[in-house]
Amino acid sequence: MIDTAATTNFRNYAQTTSYGFQFSNGTWLNDNVSSISGGGFSQLADTPDVSAPGEADWALCTPNLTLYQECASFAGTPASLEQFGGVSQSTPLTAGAAALVIESYRSTHNGQTPSPALVKQILLSTSNDLGLPTQEQGTGEVDALKAVQAAMSVNGGTRTGHSLLIGPSKLTFVQDAGSQANHGFTVTNTGATTQTVSAQARALTQTVSDTKKDVTLGSAPTFIDQFGGSRPYVTTTFTIPAGTDRLIAYDAWSGPDARVGLALIDPNGTYAAYTRPQGDGNHGQVDVRKPVGGTWTALVFLRDGAFTGTVHLEFAAQNFTNVDSVSPSSRTLKPGQTGHFQFHAKMPSAAGDSAHDLVVSDSSGDSTVVPVVLRSLVPTNKHGGTFDGTLLGGNGREFVAQTDTFQFDVPKNAKSLSVSLSWPDNAGTEVIGWLIDPAGTLLGSASSLYVDPNTFSATFTHGLEAFAVSPKAGRWKFVVTPTSPVGGTVLSTPYHGVVSFDQPAIHATGLPDGDKVKAGQPITARISVTNTGPGTRDVFADPRLNDESLLPVLPISQATNLPLPIPGDVPAPTFVVPTQTDTVIGGADASAPILLEMGFGVFGEGDPDLLGQSAGNRAAAAYSAREVANGPWFLAPALRGPFDAATTGTANLGMLGHTRAFDHDTASSTGDIWQQTVDDGQQPSDYSPLTLQPGQSGKITVTFTPRGKRGDRVRGVLYVDDFGLRTLTGNEQLAIPYSYRVR
Repeated sequence: MIDTAATTNFRNYAQTTSYGFQFSNGTWLNDNVSSISGGGFSQLADTPDVSAPGEADWALCTPNLTLYQECASFAGTPASLEQFGGVSQSTPLTAGAAALVIESYRSTHNGQTPSPALVKQILLSTSNDLGLPTQEQGTGEVDALKAVQAAMSVNGGTRTGHSLLIGPSKLTFVQDAGSQANHGFTVTNTGATTQTVSAQARALTQTVSDTKKDVTLGSAPTFIDQFGGSRPYVTTTFTIPAGTDRLIAYDAWSGPDARVGLALIDPNGTYAAYTRPQGDGNHGQVDVRKPVGGTWTALVFLRDGAFTGTVHLEFAAQNFTNVDSVSPSSRTLKPGQTGHFQFHAKMPSAAGDSAHDLVVSDSSGDSTVVPVVLRSLVPTNKHGGTFDGTLLGGNGREFVAQTDTFQFDVPKNAKSLSVSLSWPDNAGTEVIGWLIDPAGTLLGSASSLYVDPNTFSATFTHGLEAFAVSPKAGRWKFVVTPTSPVGGTVLSTPYHGVVSFDQPAIHATGLPDGDKVKAGQPITARISVTNTGPGTRDVFADPRLNDESLLPVLPISQATNLPLPIPGDVPAPTFVVPTQTDTVIGGADASAPILLEMGFGVFGEGDPDLLGQSAGNRAAAAYSAREVANGPWFLAPALRGPFDAATTGTANLGMLGHTRAFDHDTASSTGDIWQQTVDDGQQPSDYSPLTLQPGQSGKITVTFTPRGKRGDRVRGVLYVDDFGLRTLTGNEQLAIPYSYRVR
């Protein structure tokens, strides 16, 4: 797989006078990172591999609006061309370059096909450094000619061009903050002549200027956009010094249902950048490499929706500085010769992700970047540790606006694990935190958007906390995801995280502990709970036996007589799986042959996602783990082709969960929402959780009514959990064993 970022080419905007292009002198800049590109750091500590043109160009279209709704002109009439961009453009261009690499390799290697790994290595090694940070550009912009020359040359082929082959193409370090990071890499001269190869790392460490200002976007003045609509706008100016490496600009506004665009015009009048919001994100970001010094113009305009008010702006000029060390710093390599280098760095003291650009250059002046990803672990002691970050936002296209990942090591025999997150401002911003175990299973999560279980009203808070009980020793992740739109009241918001191995403030009295008890005589236990976290919690008791049961999981959306294909306004059948479940099984019975997809997903985001086994009109899927993620799992059936004509059908679906058995001889003041998610043959009590604001305390009563004959022994665990209606997921805060014998 090759992850491709997108770069700009604004010729399309010039041809169509799009997005305020009329405010320029008719020229534009190319090869900056597109604001509709993917970038940053993945949960796996990865960055984009390469970049390619992605904003914007034309795609051929069939002018039949009945079949292809987007094959329309700006006026809404059928069109044979469609404006497109982003990774939808850069990815197929990169795929085309990969095809050329394969074809060229075969031409000089007796028809042999290169391995996928070699194709990727060639593309990454021959990309051209644009002078952008590696978390935006990857190794650089794809150079198809140089990649073809390298493919013809490697592994005893025909020497041509002046390319290099670098391995590995990326360096990734996940280790203690402040520790030494060392790794070797090789460079092979795949060109036709001797080359001197040099290597030096850089990072954006110097802010030369930083201007913040607010503008007021009103209903006038206006300009006419490419759709013929009248767009209110306001302009402002800012100045940056000459000779800087990067200009980065941000905008933020508190929509909530509007897209505000920010376009930058350089001192020469050249159209340089545009944020291109793809949804109601309330945030924009764009940058320009090697910006011209002088006075720039910022054009702020209403892309669509309804908004008047303050738009916050920031314009920062930055410089790269040399960092780390490479030994040797250069080598002279003959054609076919391989040189060995050693990279040395020190991990950042702050936990989280950062990147350095290891620039490898040849005698021709060409250079490519070896991305160096530095993920510093959260420093911890026996009580836990802390970390910090910044909430920004996204361009509004996706539900997840931003992803920050923090990793930390949980020691052996830790009884508890919690991670809390808090921030001071940016009202209207929701953040969801995800706690993931060393095996990659989501075991705890929480949203800062609290949904009341009685009124279903939603309230934004400034914090959250996720838990895992009896955490497995090893390296855990906590993933921070602001959702779209962010509040937009500020440009950015600092957040503070706390990892804790200390048990939560929960205390139990009266719980049976090996006691001999009389059948039918109630025993009442009291659970005291204090919310020491920054978010609102709905807490409840979840008594489970040491036995296990295979139970039907109840659907929360239509699961019988489901029309196929599933209509766009009908959700895939969804089931809420309780905690303490180690196996999920999904099945479907349809009126025609089907495929069945099963997965975990909160608002469409999650893992795992797998394709089941099909047998005619039936299909099934199964997934097992030490404990599977609690919360919403979906089943998505689809008709199985081939088809000669439009085909429809219906399906009935169901899900089973192998879970720890519920203790029906108990009753609590809160009820147990997990028991309501399954059919275990008992009528569950009403769910009435203990709602605690930060700092509040409360009590839960749990009544045990022993049943059975003399000598029967009952063993179980009373879990103290919380549940979030926003995400339909929960946390196990504490596990308290209990046992008794009937006398």
